[in-house]
Amino acid sequence: MGAAISKPARRGRPPLTPGEAKRAAFNTRLRNTLKEQLEEAARSAGRSLSEEIESRLERSFDRTAALGGPEYEALFQMMAAAARVIEVRLGKSPFSDPEASGVARNAWRQIIHNLTSDPLEGVAVKENLRITDEMINLQPPTFPSLEVSGGLGGEPVPEKQKARELEKRLVQYQREITQYDHQMQQHRQDQRALKKKLIEFADVANEAAKIGLSFPKHR
Repeated sequence: MGAAISKPARRGRPPLTPGEAKRAAFNTRLRNTLKEQLEEAARSAGRSLSEEIESRLERSFDRTAALGGPEYEALFQMMAAAARVIEVRLGKSPFSDPEASGVARNAWRQIIHNLTSDPLEGVAVKENLRITDEMINLQPPTFPSLEVSGGLGGEPVPEKQKARELEKRLVQYQREITQYDHQMQQHRQDQRALKKKLIEFADVANEAAKIGLSFPKHR
């Protein structure tokens, strides 16, 4: 019986492992300097040029997600660009120089102001202004006069009639006082609830700042 004939080795890429997605071809042009940087990075990492490009593209998407999405990434890029302008113009870093820090904070405030919603348009602020305005305009009722005038002829008013009139005025005054007290009590209750909400916002801001500052300052 003759010897078994071995099959020639298959040329090209090795077969994909089960579950591995097929890679799509993508052609692009690069500047020579960028291509050299990618080739150097690929050699250092022990990867092919294609693998290095793919790795860097994946990391760019991971970075966007890590920063909270495209809007946050754009915000941080704007703030970083502003800081670089300040460093070039002043020759100082906002992280080490107080004057450059003041200029940077001013620039960052302007950027944030232009990109975010106006806090004065928030429900809590508007509600606080409404309550304050109503409390200022809410005046206590005036105590009724104890004078009971007579008829057209100036005749004296009988004591019983005078007493009934005064009682009527005092009852009405008591109703107005009760209503006034109720309104003021409701406003104070609304203010306490609003204050609790504002304290909650402050706590969220403090917690967010604490978590943000827990990350390394330099990477």
